[in-house]
Amino acid sequence: TVLELMGVKEKPETFYGHSLVDEIYGKSAAKNREPILLDLPEDTNNPDRHALILGDYKLTVFGRPAQTFALHNLEIDPGEETDLSKKQPEKLEELKALYEKTWAGLEVIEPYGGNKLRSGKTARGPMKP
Repeated sequence: TVLELMGVKEKPETFYGHSLVDEIYGKSAAKNREPILLDLPEDTNNPDRHALILGDYKLTVFGRPAQTFALHNLEIDPGEETDLSKKQPEKLEELKALYEKTWAGLEVIEPYGGNKLRSGKTARGPMKP
């Protein structure tokens, strides 16, 4: 998405997924596309967090390995104020299984080395980009 917004015509072979530019500009609302994955590695301000969006639902996963989950319906709750995990346990389990299957095939890249993390640990990733 960022590359397309910057005018880059071809994405590198190592990139996963597809551009969301059409959705950003309202040209299509592809609710039946493959799951959208989001990754926010731990840093000084944020705990490790991932998310999977499928259709109207978003599963947020806290910690690695996964420790806690939140489930939201973005259509009716775009501000993610009401966690549906207890009200919709079947949907929660469905998205958790899809999350595990989808992330299992992806390489985990650690945050840049030397950074102090929110947990108090120090990042073990590469020292330079």
